[in-house]
Amino acid sequence: MHTRLRGFSALDRPTIYSIVGEHRNEPAWLLLLGSDGHHYFMSLLDEHGEIEPIDPGSEWRIDRSAERRLREDLDTLNDEASPDIG
Repeated sequence: MHTRLRGFSALDRPTIYSIVGEHRNEPAWLLLLGSDGHHYFMSLLDEHGEIEPIDPGSEWRIDRSAERRLREDLDTLNDEASPDIG
């Protein structure tokens, strides 16, 4: 059973990242999908673990089925977090 929270918006939640791909030539470079629906890049070699926004191109190997499932889950979470109307 899901509890609907009144007034809870997606902006109140921290961004959660899921790995959806890797760079074709640099396997230590990961492509992430954020819970905000945007793609991000992270290098496993970066000692600070910084995550940067990115628009992935053909140089990225993307698991499209994992990405699709994550987007469906995000849509469900966003629907459940929407305030009740009425």
